[in-house]
Amino acid sequence: MAETTHIVPEAADQTTLAATVRVMFDGLSWSRARALVASGRVLVDGNVVFDPALRVSAGSEVRADQTGRRKAARSLPEDALIFVDHDLAVVIKPSGVETVPYDDTKRDTTSLLAMTLQSLLDTQRKRGGTVQRGLGVVQRLDKETSGVLVFPRTHAARKMLQGQFRRRAITRRYIALVRGVPTEQTIETQLVANRGDGKRGSWSGGGRPPQEARRAITHVSILEQFNDASLVECRLETGRQHQIRIHLAELGHPLLGDKVYGPGGAPKAATRVPRTMLHAASLGFTHPSDGRPVHFVAPPPPDMAELLHSLRNGEQF
Repeated sequence: MAETTHIVPEAADQTTLAATVRVMFDGLSWSRARALVASGRVLVDGNVVFDPALRVSAGSEVRADQTGRRKAARSLPEDALIFVDHDLAVVIKPSGVETVPYDDTKRDTTSLLAMTLQSLLDTQRKRGGTVQRGLGVVQRLDKETSGVLVFPRTHAARKMLQGQFRRRAITRRYIALVRGVPTEQTIETQLVANRGDGKRGSWSGGGRPPQEARRAITHVSILEQFNDASLVECRLETGRQHQIRIHLAELGHPLLGDKVYGPGGAPKAATRVPRTMLHAASLGFTHPSDGRPVHFVAPPPPDMAELLHSLRNGEQF
């Protein structure tokens, strides 16, 4: 059966789209189910969905066609592409999107990289002339993190930006909503891939840290205090994976919505804070072509702005 339609039952509410597709085609492998979604051949309530990890609600209609025509990656919203020239593409990443493909062995249609490239190709085709293909990667944001990010468009721009990151010449300002009120301070630790419980964290053993440990420095300041939470600013000197989330959690002030480093169990606000409340608010660096300083900002996305409004009105989390 090449094409089929399925109504998600109550018992399967919030199941991933890939899992739903496997049910629709009995015996379909996980890799094939994910590839079917990523190729644009699965619709949810009439809309093409490229993300295999999307949670589908009970009552949703899912239609899949194994022999259907592949679809290109979706483009970014127009206001998400905030700066483009020959060397750079600066974008505002939405939450819920991987920066780069999780599995680079398959055709990528769902990552921020693919969506940005598709947007650039669409724009260039409309204008005519030579289509410039390819984007480099010099930084990443976690899937749930939103905010401003740069992709180099040439090899030279990539090398120059990589050098600025190595020299810590890039300015990166994040805002986060955390539990409680942390002390303003600079946090410096050695991060390891496994702190002893299978999670990333700071090295706390005696003696010298292991060779794979990486120095991580975060400057934390308070922007606003609420009843049982705070809006904090984090400025990075280093850019290690999960650095801000780990540092704040180890202070005893995990980010709201953080399901990995937050408190155990289901917090009261779990349904109201659907993702980790971390946003890359600004990014500054030296332009790789002419050496001028450039600076880009991204306002908090709607979900974070709504939560801020609730906290300012005295709601507790």
